Amino acid sequence: MEPADAWRDASLVTTSPSINPDFPTTEPRLRAALASLVAARAAGDAAAPAVVSEADLFLRLCPAPTIGITGTKGKTTTASLTAALLAADSSHPVVLGGNIGTPLVERLWELTPNHRVVIELSELQLPTLSRGTTVAVYTNVTADHLDRHGSLAAYRRVKRRLAELLPAEGTLVLNADELSCTAWVLCGPAGSAWSTIGSPRTVAAA
Repeated sequence: MEPADAWRDASLVTTSPSINPDFPTTEPRLRAALASLVAARAAGDAAAPAVVSEADLFLRLCPAPTIGITGTKGKTTTASLTAALLAADSSHPVVLGGNIGTPLVERLWELTPNHRVVIELSELQLPTLSRGTTVAVYTNVTADHLDRHGSLAAYRRVKRRLAELLPAEGTLVLNADELSCTAWVLCGPAGSAWSTIGSPRTVAAA
């Protein structure tokens, strides 16, 4: 079956984290078909289904505050520890997901504004987001996945996306021992709070 046949009558196409028309690692036929859909929508073709990632769809629909954890290393550990700490407050049920366990869109039905959602976000998901999390946490950013992004500078731009999408009332948590992270404090909107964890360090503009 050709990829386009799978969504012939669809109004929305939701992609998994590893599928992106901008990534050279996506299967060529699927990449071309998705790129064609995106181009059709951009040209104003209302009949073409919208393309949205699973992570972005979840953030659009989630009624609860969200904590996004990203970085090159330590995402899963940090996300799991964050969820465990939040779970100590039994008045706010905690859901952990993203690159961990069941896709979060499958748990939307159970979420309320009283929940707290911890999301592990990788470099696969960040470029597809149209909105950010309530709290954005960076563990570190070092060279990785250059087969997809081409250069360390491009990879860092992808990682910076979570800070750039932080809402005005959001909080940015940075690793003060990573210069590439602390420089992103000015990427968040005016009025957002930020905090660093690690050695004291002067924060400079990116």
